[in-house]
Amino acid sequence: MEEKTLLKIALICSIVGIFIVLIFADRLEPPLVKVSDISSSLVEKDVRISGEIVSVRSASSATIFDVKEDGSVVKVVAFDNKGVILGKGSLVEVTGKVTEYKGSLELEAKSIRLISGNG
Repeated sequence: MEEKTLLKIALICSIVGIFIVLIFADRLEPPLVKVSDISSSLVEKDVRISGEIVSVRSASSATIFDVKEDGSVVKVVAFDNKGVILGKGSLVEVTGKVTEYKGSLELEAKSIRLISGNG
């Protein structure tokens, strides 16, 4: 084969590969972390947590709830809970971005899955 043909094939394969990675990148789940492992090193990173809701309160534009796992608690802010009814004692899995707000770490929910509970 000629060098130009090989170059064209390599370029086409590279472009197709990039598109495949971009398509599947949104479908990969973030790592499941323990609530106790949430730290400033995870700020702006996506994570998944699971645990029990120990308190729920509604604000004008969000639902705020605390998730407890093995004695550690993290605040979760859900601007759109996508119709999931949350209640104290419910077990949930939350995927979201770790953020810092007023000096405290919290999770900005992207998705909430009710595992079981009083929702």
